[in-house]
Amino acid sequence: MKKPFNKRLKSILLLFAMVFSLPAYAGRLDKAFERLMIHDYFRAKGYFEKELKKNPTPAAFGLSIIYSRNNNPFFHIDSARKYLLMADSSFIQLSEKHKIRLQKWKIDSDSITSLKSFICSLAFRKAETSASVDSLNHFLSQFDFCEEHQQALALRNKIAFDQARKENTTAAYQSFLEVYPEASEREEAKSLYEQRLFEEFTASHSLASYEQFIINYPSSPYRKEAERMIFKLRTIHPSVKTYHDFIRKYPGNSFTDEAWRNLYHLYMKDYDEQLFEKFKREFPDYPFRNELEEDYRLQRMIFLPFQKNNQWGYIDETGKEMIRPQYSDASLFSEGLAAVTLNGKYGYISKAGKTIIPFEYDDAETFNAGTAVVAVEGKYGMINRTGKVIIPLEFDELSTPSEGICTVIKDGMSGYMTIEGKWLLPPQFDIAGDFKSGHAIVHKDEKAGLINITGRLTVPLLYDHLFFSAAGLLRVQLNDKWGLLSYDNSIILPIEFNYISGYNDGKMVAVKNNKAFLVNADGSLASSPFNISSSSARIMFHEGLLVFMFQGKVMVADTAGKSFVFSNFEDAGFFSEGLLSVKKGNRWGYADRSGKLRIPLKFESAGAFYNGQAVVRLKKLYGVIDSSGSFRVPPDYRKAELRNFGIEVTASDGGRGLISMDGKILIEPEYDKLSLVADRIVAAFKDEEVNYFNLETQKFIYRQQP
Repeated sequence: MKKPFNKRLKSILLLFAMVFSLPAYAGRLDKAFERLMIHDYFRAKGYFEKELKKNPTPAAFGLSIIYSRNNNPFFHIDSARKYLLMADSSFIQLSEKHKIRLQKWKIDSDSITSLKSFICSLAFRKAETSASVDSLNHFLSQFDFCEEHQQALALRNKIAFDQARKENTTAAYQSFLEVYPEASEREEAKSLYEQRLFEEFTASHSLASYEQFIINYPSSPYRKEAERMIFKLRTIHPSVKTYHDFIRKYPGNSFTDEAWRNLYHLYMKDYDEQLFEKFKREFPDYPFRNELEEDYRLQRMIFLPFQKNNQWGYIDETGKEMIRPQYSDASLFSEGLAAVTLNGKYGYISKAGKTIIPFEYDDAETFNAGTAVVAVEGKYGMINRTGKVIIPLEFDELSTPSEGICTVIKDGMSGYMTIEGKWLLPPQFDIAGDFKSGHAIVHKDEKAGLINITGRLTVPLLYDHLFFSAAGLLRVQLNDKWGLLSYDNSIILPIEFNYISGYNDGKMVAVKNNKAFLVNADGSLASSPFNISSSSARIMFHEGLLVFMFQGKVMVADTAGKSFVFSNFEDAGFFSEGLLSVKKGNRWGYADRSGKLRIPLKFESAGAFYNGQAVVRLKKLYGVIDSSGSFRVPPDYRKAELRNFGIEVTASDGGRGLISMDGKILIEPEYDKLSLVADRIVAAFKDEEVNYFNLETQKFIYRQQP
């Protein structure tokens, strides 16, 4: 085992002390060693130099000692090496008789070896401290006999590699590989060389550069990346045509299969039988024809997660088991994939039950536009359908894409990143809204502004509130006044109105100084103003009719500017399906557009009509009437709500159920929650268990066993 440097130093000094403790001799060498013992380096050096030709071994040994000591002006490691090697080579040539004579100065093979080790340590320490390739090369060439040779070689190679990596050019890596072919960093250098070669050659990121790279370097490990970029650039606007053009132009590209699958996915987005047959005729060279029939069959089927023995699997809409229960959690399928949990981790499976994306996430959302939000250790990112991370998992929150851009939140601040993983704007806002028509509303320091798709502020952060309105217009509030702005901050309506409503039926309503103005989609005033009793009057606009209250009366105006007063009523809702909910005293009913009462004033509240039905309250309970005023659902419920799949009712004990539009009880009100999970399937949740009801057959297809 190699001794530590300080221990070896002590050993050599002890050796010197033993040499210099010999009795004085009359010879020049004796005087030299005596002078050396008392650190009289000048005289000792002179004596040794005069004896060098006559007695090279002891004289060179003594000179090596002088040059190896740093307490004299002659300290010089290269000179110490020179004389040490001289002493060593001459010692080897001596007879045994002469070697015995040298023992009086304690010079033998062990002392020479010990001094050699000491000088090597000094030389290596110097080269190591300088940490330069030149200094280490000097050590390697001049001190090749030292046991530190391999250590110096490794250090020299590492420093040279670090320098090449710092320069980070193909020339730097190529030079390193040529000069240091045996370096342990060779493979990493080769890898970095290939990477930089690809990056430098394709620095323009143009289609031509990637195509030429493949021609020039067909065996490069970055060929597939070049092919991927060709695929990306050629299909930047994905369509059946762009994918098919790519396939025909680049038949050998690694992403041809993906192009075929994407083409099929786009073509068959509706999974219509006629469309399916047309696809097979139009693309007879589709390479996965054996999958077509099965995929078509599965994609048209509804898969529903169900639980059995505390494990989740999937059934079809008839209740038949399609994927056996084996997961600890399961979500609905979206875009052909479903997030499921296995052994505490989320992954994604296909309807064939195959694992498509490995189980490696702590949280996973459903796929949307080919992407899904996932999380590991509380940090969110985004993957594509292949499982590739396209937005790094480093954010506290991450939204689903809106126009290809996600809102990200990190350390309490919001910003934007594209689904390609590129920053649009790093986190810098208090609130960052979703993109809409190439723009997004942002907030910072309690002020709102607007950015465009390039990240530029087109409306400065000056306003109290901003709202999207008609195409290209923003409702803006500043100091309790409202106006309209364009997306480029041009004033369309001055910020001087008491209120401007949202956009509805092609119009907005602006209120100022007890007058109401109808405003067109382009921000121009549509008609003469209407007088109202107060700028804070309640105003509603729907089905082309403006309804507002003034002086205890209901006033109605149309978009042509014609107005009339419903003098018999004190309050109103808004028009829906030609009927207006109206109030007189404490009772509500419905009037038509002329103001004639069509449904008597007998309800405690009256909601808007939807698909010919409206929710009303009578004797503190809710029911549903039709446009004639007849009850479809009797007023027997704590709550009633018109849903797109029926009428959801809540019983007195809080249980929820479903009634058809014609008044038939479909699901008894005994569940915690109802949710439409497919075109004709309603999920009824109770005690964290899920049951499925088919609206078409009006029967439960699956019910949890009690």
